[in-house]
Amino acid sequence: QKKFQILVATDVAARGLDINGVDLVIHIRPPRDRDTFIHRAGRTGRAGRSGTSVIFCTQMELRDLKRIEKQCGIKFKRIGPPQLSDKVDAAVEVARERILAVDEKNINLFSRPAEELVKTLGPVKAMAAALSFLAGYSEQMEARSLLASLVGYKTIQISGSKPIFSPRFVLNFLARYDEKMPVKGIRLCEDGSAVADVPEGLADLMTAEETNTADMKITVPDQLPDLKEDPRESQQRDGGRRDWRG
Repeated sequence: QKKFQILVATDVAARGLDINGVDLVIHIRPPRDRDTFIHRAGRTGRAGRSGTSVIFCTQMELRDLKRIEKQCGIKFKRIGPPQLSDKVDAAVEVARERILAVDEKNINLFSRPAEELVKTLGPVKAMAAALSFLAGYSEQMEARSLLASLVGYKTIQISGSKPIFSPRFVLNFLARYDEKMPVKGIRLCEDGSAVADVPEGLADLMTAEETNTADMKITVPDQLPDLKEDPRESQQRDGGRRDWRG
């Protein structure tokens, strides 16, 4: 009857529910096994419809996802946390739908205060402020890094003419810009590049066009590239206590 937009279900309930029109299934942590994943994800994409299944996971849980990929014969698309532009796009779409659904008589009632607001802020600024408020963002929105979702940091991608094999190489390379740079979470990528989180100001400096060379290039990616498995994760799972800078 479409009375509820969101349903929180246990694994037991998920196995028995048969609800049409489920567009999205969210796993708050990776499923324990193949069957659990199939039952959870199977609540969407039924009866010929398309659907999306999203799994939240930590770096330590990536091996579990790879095991499910192999067992189910599927390939997960990995994405990082939503960026500021993603949040704005999604929020504006919802706000736009709400604005277009307002009754014409209500619009007439608010016309005079709207005109006064336009005189104060200007048409574009007034509309932008209204959209931001409708979207639930009256305070300043925080930008977060793509790799580790850190406030005040940006994820940069370092690539060169040859593959990067060591996080130590990345640290030494970035030290050219600032020897004391607080680099967070260096990860090697399947395409031979590397990604890391650095302070926003330094990221803007390093990605300036004049700093790139024929041998090395620093960019700010829109999406995370495929990451190589971090051997430290295996050590931690096996009881190791070695740490890494960041």
